[in-house]
Amino acid sequence: MKPTKKTVKAIKEIEKKVASVCNTNDGVVDEITGMVYPKKTIEVTRNDDGVIVNKETGEPHFPKSRQIEVKLSFGTSAPSLKHQLEEQGFTLSKGFLKDAENIRIDLFGLNQAGILSSKQLWKCFNKLSKVISKMVVNSQIKDGEISRHIETRRS
Repeated sequence: MKPTKKTVKAIKEIEKKVASVCNTNDGVVDEITGMVYPKKTIEVTRNDDGVIVNKETGEPHFPKSRQIEVKLSFGTSAPSLKHQLEEQGFTLSKGFLKDAENIRIDLFGLNQAGILSSKQLWKCFNKLSKVISKMVVNSQIKDGEISRHIETRRS
């Protein structure tokens, strides 16, 4: 449907009102209407250390990311999951760790009974490792941070 002259005129009037309210000193000119709109981009520069910072505030433009690495061993001779996590400086609730340890023992039992193959056993351990790692990351996360799983390695 083609816009009428009345509609186009109304749109231009609204654009003029918006432009008069917005700060147009540092604006961008719209090529079609010729109206000036405020910038939507943030000007950045590099500081002396090579970090990209906001020109106005001087704060880093990209927040620093940090990685949390959790190493777990599920072998029969491996220490308890609680002990492994404590060695790495992580603490989780006793109930959760007790349940995870019971699952670990049960998986070995299912493997010994022939119910789970070795391949299925490792898949279960990978899944258990992801759940434990997620709990560790959630316990370490700070305000404004988001978590993202990168990889699970099998040892």
